[in-house]
Amino acid sequence: MNRRDLITGLSGAAAANVAAASSASAAPAQLAGTDYVSTGPYLDYLTRGNIAGGSNVRIDAKGVIQVQRGATWVYNPVTISQYGLQQFSYYRRDASAAALHKAVVQAGWLLANQEKPSGLWRYNYAFGVGGMSETLAAGWASAMAQGQAMSLLTRIGSAYPTKPGYVTGARLALQPLLKPVSQGGLSAKFHGLTYLEEYPTLTAPTFALNGFQFTLIGLWDLAAAGDSGARALFQECLATMIYALPHHDAITTSAYHLGHLTKPARKIHHAAHYHRIHVLLLDALQSVAPNAVITFYADLWRTYPAMDPSTW
Repeated sequence: MNRRDLITGLSGAAAANVAAASSASAAPAQLAGTDYVSTGPYLDYLTRGNIAGGSNVRIDAKGVIQVQRGATWVYNPVTISQYGLQQFSYYRRDASAAALHKAVVQAGWLLANQEKPSGLWRYNYAFGVGGMSETLAAGWASAMAQGQAMSLLTRIGSAYPTKPGYVTGARLALQPLLKPVSQGGLSAKFHGLTYLEEYPTLTAPTFALNGFQFTLIGLWDLAAAGDSGARALFQECLATMIYALPHHDAITTSAYHLGHLTKPARKIHHAAHYHRIHVLLLDALQSVAPNAVITFYADLWRTYPAMDPSTW
């Protein structure tokens, strides 16, 4: 197979081969090893830098993390979930009551600010999507925010099994993922397959890979908490990701999103930092749902220049 052809789309037997591999393992296996555990530390959050340590973030009077946008401090649902997930990871490692409290505060913000009955967390500021020539109006939502909130809320729920509200919030977060962007939801079709949109752009689908992967992890976490709907959507969307991986392969890096395909003509949008995140998330997904295509791309992308620490 000529991988350069994959940048502009699969054809014929190549597409059939990837589709067959996707279908063959759409149903996730049980946890394979201890690489990713739904109630444990989250991904690499024990070793990455302190999320609350940046110059563009602060902790408000109630203990919730905020992000600076220009002269304004805003609440970003993804940053809130990530900070909570890092603190929960510290709690799992150190049995730290202080870390658990910080994680619970973030989860409390999520529950208090989840829109009913839609289950969405909305951004109260506009956002320009890089490489797409489109700005999402204030009030937009993100599948990545839904997925990472699921990961935090289910973890807090595991720590407080007598408080079902956390898992209830995670289950409500599933609902927007079941609706297309055109109906106010967060799913789009990629070659007829369901792709969950980090950025619900209207001019053309974005198909951002890392946001989709984070959402898949959240679905796995919610499925592990006993939600059959999350398990079914995980199975469906895992097959989509497997099918889409060749389209995200750009020979020396991976495409952040597929705007170069959905809104031509434009350059492939990519960044070394996100390439490394793609590989990290492939490894996590491979540990819970082993698949030969995931293994192939994780190993291939590990050889790309962005993975060389000397270039960081």
